[in-house]
Amino acid sequence: MALNSSNKEKFNLWVAGAACLIGLIVFYIRWRLRAMPLERDEGEYAYIGWMMIQGIPPYLSAVTMKFPGAHALYALAISIFGSTAATPRLLVLFTTFLSAGFLFAIGKRIIGLTCGATAGAFYLLFSLAPSFLGLAAHATHFIVLFSLAGWFVLTFKPLRWPHLLLGGFLCGMCPLFKQHGAFLVLFGFFWVGAALYKENEWKKKTVKNLFVFSIGVAVPMVVMITALKQAGVFKVFIFWTITYAGEYASRLSLWEGAEMLAVAIQGMAVDSSPLLLLFLGGVILSIFGRGK
Repeated sequence: MALNSSNKEKFNLWVAGAACLIGLIVFYIRWRLRAMPLERDEGEYAYIGWMMIQGIPPYLSAVTMKFPGAHALYALAISIFGSTAATPRLLVLFTTFLSAGFLFAIGKRIIGLTCGATAGAFYLLFSLAPSFLGLAAHATHFIVLFSLAGWFVLTFKPLRWPHLLLGGFLCGMCPLFKQHGAFLVLFGFFWVGAALYKENEWKKKTVKNLFVFSIGVAVPMVVMITALKQAGVFKVFIFWTITYAGEYASRLSLWEGAEMLAVAIQGMAVDSSPLLLLFLGGVILSIFGRGK
C-alpha cells in the first residue's frame, strides 16, 4: 500500500530526528575528548603549522613526506583557536560535520531526503571508529571534505563551466593533503565524463568541459608550487615528497602490499561491520529504490 503524504512526512521527521540525535552524540564525544594528547601525525602537522605561522616555510627546518596542505590547515586552525591540544580536535569536529553536510546534500540530490540524512548521520557516527583513528585530525578527514564538496558541485544538472571550474578546484585540493588524493582527481574526471555522456553532449562539449575542469584541478597545485619556489624550498620538497617517498613506498612488493591491505581491511571490517551492512543496503536501495 502506498504511503500518503502525511505518513511520508512523519517518516521523514523520524529520520531527521534520529540524524540530529546521532549528530548530538558525536558532537558530545568529540567535544568531551577535545583535550586528549596529540597523535603522531597531529604532532607533525601542528609543529610545522606553528612554524608556518612564525614565517618558517615547510621543508626548511622540519621535513615531511606529505604535501603541505594539512600543515597549512593546522596553521589556520592554530591562528584561530590557539596553540593548544584542543585545536586539532576542534578542527576535525568542524571538518567531519561539514563533510556530513555535503554527504547529506549529495544523497538528497541523487536519491532522496531519507538517503541523504541517513548517509550524513552514519558518516558522523563511523568517523569515530578507532580502526580509522577517527578521533585524530588526520589528513584523511580533509581529503574527504574537499572531495565531497567537489562532488556536490559536480552533481548539479546541467553541468556548466562554473560548476566544472569550482568542482575541479575542490578535487584538486585533495592531493595537497596527501599524494593519494590524486586518485580522487581521476574519479572527478570520470564523473564529469559520465555526466556529459548522460546529457547526450559527449561529442560536442567533452573536450572543452574537461579542459575547464582541468584548469580548476591545476590551480591548487600551481599555487602550492609557486609558494614553495618563492620560499626557496621547492627542491627539498621534491626530494622528500616525490624522490624519497617513492623509494619508501616501493620497498614493498605489490604482493606484500596486498597482504598488508587485506590485514588492514580485516581489522576495519570487524570494527565497522554495521557500516558494511549499511553499505550493502545502500547499494541495493540505490539500484532498486526511488527518491522520496
